[in-house]
Amino acid sequence: MTDRIDLLFNNAGGMVDRLQMTNEGLEKSFATNHLAHFVITSRLTPLIERTAIRAQAGSVRIIFTSSGASEAAPPINFEDIQGLSTFSTGLAYCIAKLANVMHARELAKRLASKAITVHIAAPGPVASRFFDRASQETRDHVRELPMMTSEQGAALLLHLAVGDLLRSTHGAYWKNGIEAQPHPQAMDEAALTKFWMESEKLVAQALGASS
Repeated sequence: MTDRIDLLFNNAGGMVDRLQMTNEGLEKSFATNHLAHFVITSRLTPLIERTAIRAQAGSVRIIFTSSGASEAAPPINFEDIQGLSTFSTGLAYCIAKLANVMHARELAKRLASKAITVHIAAPGPVASRFFDRASQETRDHVRELPMMTSEQGAALLLHLAVGDLLRSTHGAYWKNGIEAQPHPQAMDEAALTKFWMESEKLVAQALGASS
């Protein structure tokens, strides 16, 4: 056990090669890339808040790894937040990465008075085994993209985690090392609130199904 958390990285994720549902009835890409982060962040936030009380302002941070793919997603349909009615493997990943941005942006609003910094990273494609379980179509597509090394991809995340100049920024979307404009839906305050509420409903249903 620990009595403090100064840094939370929401970095876990992956791609699928077909529609897969978890035992709780969730689409696997959405569950892995977004809802898992939503649950763990919610449960750790009280401890992160207590840490921030006795830490230098802006030094306690929550970092989300999203993707430029978030910008290619259609606006999330709150009647079908997991995108099941229009499912494709590539679209599922784009929606999940937009979910990361919307989660982070709403969390930033909720933590605005807590001296906790929230950042969103879209580092770009990295030459790793990340795409091993993606569809063949996706693997063919990424072969045409310029790839960073793992060290280059991690550099942005580390900068957001410890960079002194980032103490005063909050809820920002960083793409290729530069603060950028996120998906338009992630700038819609009402949409962010609605997305948070729908995420809470899905989590409650999933936890109820697994109990």
